[in-house]
Amino acid sequence: MSRYEFEGKNCMVYADERFGEIRMVLGENGERRYVGIDIAECMGFEAPHKAVKRSNIPGKMVKVPWVSGNRHGETNARCFDKKEAEKFIRNGMLPPKGFKDWFSKEVAVEEKVDTGKVSLQDTEPKRGEETFAGDSTGVTKLFTRLDEIILEMLMLKKELAVKLEKTM
Repeated sequence: MSRYEFEGKNCMVYADERFGEIRMVLGENGERRYVGIDIAECMGFEAPHKAVKRSNIPGKMVKVPWVSGNRHGETNARCFDKKEAEKFIRNGMLPPKGFKDWFSKEVAVEEKVDTGKVSLQDTEPKRGEETFAGDSTGVTKLFTRLDEIILEMLMLKKELAVKLEKTM
């Protein structure tokens, strides 16, 4: 996955040998943002900062952790949500073969939440069970916790991949 970790940061790095690395920053509200210059580098732009700036996609300036050798820190970087990232990829130069699939199937895949056709109000709680129906605070907490669990699973997957790489 990645050659470094950001402990205590809401950041995850998606890496692929063919393309490079894309940092994903998780906002306070659970919103996922992808670092624009990372996407541009993976697409092969010679000047990724200029490519992001010239794209005219507003994105959002977010503090993003970085590592360079033994040095590390945080910097403000323009980050895109999933739709903005896909627009940047679509409007940019021809990306390397397989990049679009990698981004949509592995990097941005966790954003696809299948809510199905059953609402929380359609399910009858069992006796003694808490219900979240009609309680927007409860629903918000539920989805926040689900986001935390998903992020934790992704981090564990990353750790396992690193350990497997070391054993091979």
